[in-house]
Amino acid sequence: MHSSGLPCRRSTLTTLLSALCFALAALTVATAQTSGAGTITGTVANEGTGQFLRNAEVRVAGGNLFALTESDGSFRLTSVPAGPQQLVVSYAGLDAQTRTVNVVAGQTSRALFGLKSDVYKLEQFVVAGDREGQAKAINDQKNADHMKSVIASDAFGDLIDSNAAELLKSVPGFAMNYAGEDAIGFTMRGQSSVYASITQDGNGIPNSGFGSRSLNMRNVQVNNIEAIEVNRAPNASQGANSMGGSVNLVSKSALSQQGRRIRFDVGMNINTALRNFGASYQGYDHDAYAQYPSAQLNYSDVFRAGSEHPLGVSVSILKSGRYRYNTQYTPSYTFVPTIPAGQDVSASDSSIVSSVNMQEASAGFRQDYYSVNLDYKLAESTTLFLRTYYQQGPQMHLFGLNHRINPTAANQTSGTGAAMIAINGNTPNRIDSRPNATPVTTATGSRITKTSGHEVSDNQNYNVNGGGKSRFGELTLDYNAYYGRDYVRTPISGFTKGGTLTYDVLNVGFVMDNLQSESGMTLTQTAGPDHCNIANYGRLT
Repeated sequence: MHSSGLPCRRSTLTTLLSALCFALAALTVATAQTSGAGTITGTVANEGTGQFLRNAEVRVAGGNLFALTESDGSFRLTSVPAGPQQLVVSYAGLDAQTRTVNVVAGQTSRALFGLKSDVYKLEQFVVAGDREGQAKAINDQKNADHMKSVIASDAFGDLIDSNAAELLKSVPGFAMNYAGEDAIGFTMRGQSSVYASITQDGNGIPNSGFGSRSLNMRNVQVNNIEAIEVNRAPNASQGANSMGGSVNLVSKSALSQQGRRIRFDVGMNINTALRNFGASYQGYDHDAYAQYPSAQLNYSDVFRAGSEHPLGVSVSILKSGRYRYNTQYTPSYTFVPTIPAGQDVSASDSSIVSSVNMQEASAGFRQDYYSVNLDYKLAESTTLFLRTYYQQGPQMHLFGLNHRINPTAANQTSGTGAAMIAINGNTPNRIDSRPNATPVTTATGSRITKTSGHEVSDNQNYNVNGGGKSRFGELTLDYNAYYGRDYVRTPISGFTKGGTLTYDVLNVGFVMDNLQSESGMTLTQTAGPDHCNIANYGRLT
């Protein structure tokens, strides 16, 4: 039996025609509803400081229609019913402001808001500036589409010759990793920065310092940074390299403020460890000084301000130097069991010190940083930007001296296997090593090995990032392209590359005490050649 498919086709056609008619009817109703509507545009600024406010809320009173301001303080409200409308503008830390705007159907009305607060009236400029940055950070956190922390750079005061890690050390959940006195990395929520992404304006920062995914933050300057965004967990817009979280540096923009601003800072970095103001030996061909001057210039201005196509220019220049000196000692412990294998370890079970490494390290750094940021408003709905920076340094001259103290095995233990017991009263806090202890198991006895090294290197990096933001009704499109490079030169022209030299003195006796004291260890030589006399050292390698 054969049945025709014509009725089914007619049914489908009828359904499509009905859907089309319904869509046209809905469009007609929507047009009728919006035909009596207009648009409101404008800006929101801090009246006390002249700074344009980002993420300020502009809401039509008595309804759900609202908009958040952009980085240049601008906002746009569409489909606003014609007639007098009350706009309520709110921003954390500032008093809310209400204003009536007359909306004309099919036209665009403009409203300019200047928010203020009694706090800004009462406090001085420095306090106002700090509160301003913190208020911006709070608003960014409040209006983010995911959980994040925003830290304003000006909330930490004046920063000269500082890196991004210096800001992060005050953020909850961060533990810093140090190279001497400088913070160079971090651990976030217990995870290494190897598992976190560090970006600037959403783009990766080139790195050639560690030979791994971990970024040496000593090379990341904050002179032209407005804020730091911290995501403790990855969101949908981030890649798999952000499993341990992410840190994003937000560059400054001149369009986010009104008028011209010029700031010049000078400072002096002084390290009291040298205890003098003259030259100090730093290596084969370089001297270091306890004091280095630093200078920083920040300039920003908006050209053609008030026009439809303003141009913002922000320039930052930094020249600085610093000297670092630190000492540290690290004992290595060997557990000496006094109980048979398989039994629990008690507090009476002892351990011995197998070696102690004492390190002296000094380094001189010089650094130059140049940054130029441009922002251009091509149209009311389109803003273009260009971010550039070049960094020379840190140029590093590192001189290190290691003292490795190795007690003789005969002075450490007697017996073999699980029955080894420490002798001479050695404890985790004290060790007494003798050159001719019995039984003698080695001809060399206890020894002190010294290793001196000198390294010269120079880091250079630059970055160019161009892009923009365009708005199409309720849709916002962000786009950019960037190129960056980071490389290390060693040796530097005019300097030797450096190297290491190892030498030791044998058959010495000594007592190391207070190994676990916060005040520091004491070393007393009791026998053998004087370890402070370089003539007693041999076996140069």
